[in-house]
Amino acid sequence: KPKIEERLEDYKQKRQQREQTALEREELEVGALTHRPSITAQAANLKRGQADLHKWAASRDTKIVETQKRRQQREDLECTFQPQISVSSQQIVANRAGVSGVPPHERLYAADGEHHATKSGGATSTSTRWAEPSLKGDNTRGAT
Repeated sequence: KPKIEERLEDYKQKRQQREQTALEREELEVGALTHRPSITAQAANLKRGQADLHKWAASRDTKIVETQKRRQQREDLECTFQPQISVSSQQIVANRAGVSGVPPHERLYAADGEHHATKSGGATSTSTRWAEPSLKGDNTRGAT
C-alpha cells in the first residue's frame, strides 16, 4: 500500500503542476492582448466613406455572378448526354400533349362537358362541371 499512496501523491503533484503551467500560459496570452488590430500606416491613413463601400459591394456582387456563370458553363459542358428518341416515342409524347395543342386535362373537361350536353340534350353549362375540391378537406365531388 505505501507504493499506491506514493503513486497517488506523485499523480496529484504532477496534475497540480500541469494546471499551474496552463494557468500561467493563459495569463501570458491574455496579457499580450491589446484589443487593437495591427495594421499598416498606409491602411490607417485611408479615408473611406459610403461610396467606397457601395463600390466594393457592387464589385463583389459582379465577381460572384461571374463565378456562378463560369461554374454553370463548366457544368453545361459536362452534360453531353442527348437521348435518341424513337419516332414512336415522339408520337406518344405528341398524343399526351394533344395534337391540337389542348392539354390532356382540358380535353377531359371538354369531353366531360360534351357527355353532359348529350345526356341532358342541351348545351353545356358551367353547372355541369365538377366542383374543385374544397380547402376544408372535403374531397367529395359535386355539381356546382
